[in-house]
Formats: sequence, C-alpha cells, structure tokens
Amino acid sequence: MKITTIKTANFLGARNVDVRLGSPVTLICGRNHSGKSSLAEAVRMALAGESVRVSLKKDYRKLVTDGAEVGFCVVEHDGQQSAITLPNGSHEHTGNDRLPAVLPYVLDAQRFSSLPANDRRAFLFGLMGLRTDGDTVGGRMLDKGFDPLKVDEIRPHLRAGFDASHKEAQSKARDAKASWRATTGETYGSVKAATWKANKPAHDGNRVKLAREELARVAEQIERGAADLAVMQSAATRQAQQSEKSAGLRERAARYASIEAKLRKDEAELQEWQAKVEHEARNGGKQMPAEPT
Repeated sequence: MKITTIKTANFLGARNVDVRLGSPVTLICGRNHSGKSSLAEAVRMALAGESVRVSLKKDYRKLVTDGAEVGFCVVEHDGQQSAITLPNGSHEHTGNDRLPAVLPYVLDAQRFSSLPANDRRAFLFGLMGLRTDGDTVGGRMLDKGFDPLKVDEIRPHLRAGFDASHKEAQSKARDAKASWRATTGETYGSVKAATWKANKPAHDGNRVKLAREELARVAEQIERGAADLAVMQSAATRQAQQSEKSAGLRERAARYASIEAKLRKDEAELQEWQAKVEHEARNGGKQMPAEPT
C-alpha cells in the first residue's frame, strides 16, 4: 500500500492537516501536543475503521477537537480513498480493491503480540499462505527425503495439531529412553548414544561348531519326523475310510435281518391261510369267488 495524501480536520490535536506524500518514507515531527499521535490515530481509523483510544463507538465524540462539532480524516492510497467521519463513526472506502486483512496489525503492532499463541500461529500461516494439515506436512517431509514409514507413523498426530504432536513425541521419547536404560543399564545421553556400542561377549569357536552340528542333527530328526507323520496321517485317513465303510455295511446287514424276519412271518401266515382254504374246500364250504378276469 502506498499512501499519497492525508487530510484531517478537528481530529483530536490534528485540527487542519493536508499533506501530500511523494517520497517512499515520510517523517512527521513536532513538539509535544502538536498532533503527531492524533494524525496517526486519524490514519488508522480512516483505513481500519477502528480506534485504539476508545473502545465504544458512542465515545467517538471524545476524538473530536474541543469546540468543534464534526471531525474527519481522508486518506488517499493506490488510487483509492478511505475516510472516517466523527462523531458518528461513518467509515467509507471507495475503490474496487479491498483493504488487506493484515492492515489492522500493521497499524497497531501491539495487536499481534496480544494474540494467544495459537491465534498468532494461525495468523502467520495465513499471511504466508502455508497449510499445516497432516497431508500437506507429510508431503513436504517426503519431498525432503524423510523415511516414508516414519512419515506415515506421525501423519495422524499432525492432524491433531502441533501441541498434541509435541506431547506424543515427548511420550515416545520417554519410552525410548526407558528402553535404552533397560537394554544398556545406563542413563540415556544424546552424546553418549551417538557412539555407544555394546560390549562384545566372549566367543568360543568350538562351542559354535558343536551347536551347529547339533542344529543339523535336530533338523534331520525333524525332517524324518515330518515324513513319518505324513505316513501316519495317510494310514489314519485310510482307517477312517474303512471304518466309515464298515459302519455302512453293518447298517445294511441290520436291515437284511429285519427283512428276513418279516419274510418268515409272512410265509408262516401264508401257509396258515392256505391250510384253512384247503380245509374249507374239502368240507364243501363256500366256493371262493373267482378272481375277476
């Protein structure tokens, strides 16, 4: 933004100001109570529409020079014009371009320092067009050559925010230091950890040779055992099949015995009825009706 003209009337100590700014930097100086701070306040209100001297709009009357009824400030910049009128506080801006959102912070440096830490961070990231979501930060880390596995591990924590990620990192650091102590028996130190090496245990070549021979024998036994197990499993499968077949034969045999008993009973009843029929025939009994043809 480039300010080219400032005009004020009856704005606190700036009773009548009309300056044109032609150089990149302009220094306004004067005695105490000559209106320097009043001019700065007038420019701030014309551009931002707010005051740092009074907090309520109804108190804007206090910004009008004593003895005057109306005050104003007009600032021309970048071919546009911004103005404030007192005491009603009417703020106007002419031009197609909107004023920068960061302008209030430029005009009031203490505004930024008074922000909470998270708001300051959000303001700076927005000002620089940066994004801090997990995917964006993870992508930048991959572009810088970080280990993809580690990036995937911390990506969920980045989505939770910096504070949560910091606490998670502290927790993992404590766990890692505890593991270091459990393994080495020593307190962790960043300098010591860079060069620390475990004590090399005593080495007996003959014992290693014997252990390898024993391992070979055990491996051979396992191989033979696996072959024997396969044979036994095959035999067990055949036995199960034979048992199933035998059960089926026993079931069929039980049905044959029942059928044979029923057949014998039916044959005995048939013989009994044949004897009765022959007896009736010999004694002149009624003749049995002939079977229909």
